[in-house]
Amino acid sequence: MSIQINDYVINNIQIENVGVNSIGLIKAINGESAMVLFIGLNEIFRVNFIHLNKINIAETGKGYD
Repeated sequence: MSIQINDYVINNIQIENVGVNSIGLIKAINGESAMVLFIGLNEIFRVNFIHLNKINIAETGKGYD
């Protein structure tokens, strides 16, 4: 599953003040890394693809009743 712009991802390492498993949005792709907007912090970081896992946000978490 390849990562593309506007995909949601989680990171699998600590990145400065971004905790492991934080949700981000791919804003740009640069070779083997991506510029990721980490939503909770509203900050963008360059992250290597090996440290990102694509997620389907429609299939995560519990639904609302």
